[in-house]
Amino acid sequence: MSKSGVKAYHDLAAIEYLLRRGGGLQPRGKRDCLGRWFPHEMEYKECCCSVTAPTLAHPDSFLRHCKTQRHVAHLYGITEREMRNAVARLRRKEQNV
Repeated sequence: MSKSGVKAYHDLAAIEYLLRRGGGLQPRGKRDCLGRWFPHEMEYKECCCSVTAPTLAHPDSFLRHCKTQRHVAHLYGITEREMRNAVARLRRKEQNV
């Protein structure tokens, strides 16, 4: 993939993160009969292993995690540093518009 193609791919990851964080895009998953949210098997990545399982008191632990830069970086197979750089680049572009 060309350098500009890689940059565009990182930008897509950053856009997905920003949409998830802002509520415009929800991670893939569903709630069980007790209201706890669990990610779809394609949404579940290595980083999810460290998340405390949802409880009745805290039913959205996975949902909150799936909206983080770390998780979206894992979804796209990029490093967290690449994700942070892409988010910063998009924010700079937004400010210059």
